[in-house]
Amino acid sequence: MAEIKKRPEKMPYNNQRIKYKHYGKTMEQFIAKIDSIEDEKTRNEFISLLANHMKKSFVMWNNDSVENKQIIKDIQHLSPIPIDHKIELKETKDFTPRRRPIKRNDKNPKFIKRNSKH
Repeated sequence: MAEIKKRPEKMPYNNQRIKYKHYGKTMEQFIAKIDSIEDEKTRNEFISLLANHMKKSFVMWNNDSVENKQIIKDIQHLSPIPIDHKIELKETKDFTPRRRPIKRNDKNPKFIKRNSKH
């Protein structure tokens, strides 16, 4: 009975600071690993993947577009090695879901149900 009422030990909480919260701590850890990749082609592909993911994260967090220069600047700030400015980033699209318009014809069941006379 005494074991049931016993308070559990406090869990240690990680108080590390995240420089850019919209990218997350995991992205900072990935960027820190850039210098461990020896092959230049693989390193550039890895940086390109990280940059594209960072751009998506930025857009989702801020609901606004971001310029490629800003993403590259952020990578350079977090990276332990110099980063090339020639990273190609893909265009991000708006992630907000959009409703499709209901087609107004006699074959569409939603249109028939809404416009039927009772």
